[in-house]
Amino acid sequence: RLYAWSEPEPWRVGQVHLSLAVTKPNTDPNSNQIEIPITDVDITVTYTAMKDNAIDPSVEPTVVTAVRQEFLSDFYYEADPILTREGDWQITVNVNGPEGTGSTQFDMQTLPERSLNWTLIAGAGGLLVVIIVLIALWSRSQQPAQPVHRPHRGVRRVQRKGSKAAVRKEA
Repeated sequence: RLYAWSEPEPWRVGQVHLSLAVTKPNTDPNSNQIEIPITDVDITVTYTAMKDNAIDPSVEPTVVTAVRQEFLSDFYYEADPILTREGDWQITVNVNGPEGTGSTQFDMQTLPERSLNWTLIAGAGGLLVVIIVLIALWSRSQQPAQPVHRPHRGVRRVQRKGSKAAVRKEA
């Protein structure tokens, strides 16, 4: 059996990623594994551009040898081509190993390359500035007005030398 996972979803012009795993049925009745991964195979992936449900002769097929990924699990293979155009692609996976060979095909559609919408980003930035200014104005209007202090004449208590009682004196 051949399992294939791809990303990004959906595919876009540029680098795409295809993970593959090859397994066979487990014949050991004492094991709880249904399938056993196979790690000694060669996998070739061919990406063929399609146009109107036929091979597009103007685009050369891209052939990638899948590489075994030993750092995750030693039974995953990966093929990472760079697709140069949008549209339909036919993917052919060929597997060759000591126990036999096999191949399968599936179709994928590739969308245009992702781009930034600068108009939307500038509009959002302008809106953010307006909101900050409005919050600042609202915050300023919520502060109580400071009373105006006029110089006033106060009364102070002064104690004379030798006297026990304080005397009021206007300033």
